[in-house]
Amino acid sequence: MATIRKHGNGWQAQIRKRGQQPISKTFRNKSNAITWAKTIESEQERGIYISRFIADKTTINEILDRYSEEIAATSKRANKVHSCMKHLLSISAVSLSVQSHPSSLLSTEI
Repeated sequence: MATIRKHGNGWQAQIRKRGQQPISKTFRNKSNAITWAKTIESEQERGIYISRFIADKTTINEILDRYSEEIAATSKRANKVHSCMKHLLSISAVSLSVQSHPSSLLSTEI
């Protein structure tokens, strides 16, 4: 069962299940916290829950590095892709943290 509580300026949802690590996330409004908690609990009950902790902490730099090494290296236009990646990595704003699952970015074709 999830616990939803006021946390600073937002709302924290926390899910505790016996035999599993506690999961928590903070939201700006209570309805988002409730929706997230219901989604995670549903996934856990159906046995399809996958932790998003690493994905939530992944930076765009890390995504571009991985794309360059794993996807672009096998591309017919590898040189062009690598120069584009180098340019993107040089932009300072690229180091912002990604808040959505990065796998959708990895599937983008260049």
